[in-house]
Amino acid sequence: SSLSSINTDTTASKNSLVDIDNAVTVGSSFTNGVATVGASSLQITTTSFSCSKGVTVTADMSNTGTIFVGNSTSVSTSTGFSLEAGDSLFLPIDNPTKVYVISDTASQKVLYVAV
Repeated sequence: SSLSSINTDTTASKNSLVDIDNAVTVGSSFTNGVATVGASSLQITTTSFSCSKGVTVTADMSNTGTIFVGNSTSVSTSTGFSLEAGDSLFLPIDNPTKVYVISDTASQKVLYVAV
């Protein structure tokens, strides 16, 4: 009936508004840190933090090599998302411990902020 389709449309609209509200809600806290990475993959942090928005990963401006970002220890220089010095990547994930990095050059710095 037309009333049930109106109800469905209204519910879908309400759900969309809730999604928009959640997207613009300000996080109540954040954490940040720096990891030094080379030819072996590692987590950007082993300290768990519950994110409400996600994690921004940035290759330090002084890096001379490329950082590669992935979701497991199997990230490599051929499979990771590449970040040159100064580049950033936002990942809408719930914990920074899910981010792994590797580099093609020793002693490169990766900065992160988790919100």
